[in-house]
Amino acid sequence: MYIYIFFSNLINSLIIGLFGKYIGRQVSLYLSILSLLISNIFVWLIFYEIVINKSIITCDLYTLLIIDNIQIKIGLLFDSLTVIMLLIIYFISLCVNIYSVGYMGHDPFIIRFFAFLGFFTFFMVVLVTADNFLQLFVGW
Repeated sequence: MYIYIFFSNLINSLIIGLFGKYIGRQVSLYLSILSLLISNIFVWLIFYEIVINKSIITCDLYTLLIIDNIQIKIGLLFDSLTVIMLLIIYFISLCVNIYSVGYMGHDPFIIRFFAFLGFFTFFMVVLVTADNFLQLFVGW
């Protein structure tokens, strides 16, 4: 669930960006909205687990670099502030996606717009869930 929250927008953006022309305009738009709806549900479940039950979750994804005793890892940190920010990010992203379907309905490049919108949401999530300054800088 935590990994899905982190990678869902990246995978969704790659699918829409690479295969959007082949799967069609409507399927691309609905896929983006469906991905954000599922992410919103998962964020509410994480909210219950972290804020209500008062716990902190860290997920170490990858060790990027090891020099002597210094380890630079890529990981996720979920605490109460992170989860509240994720609620805001995913809710507003869902609202923007739903609004953009109607507002940009006539645009011939709407598939590209939704791919970039998903990348933007992914990097906001990277910024919020970062557990070190290097990862926070990448999200910035």
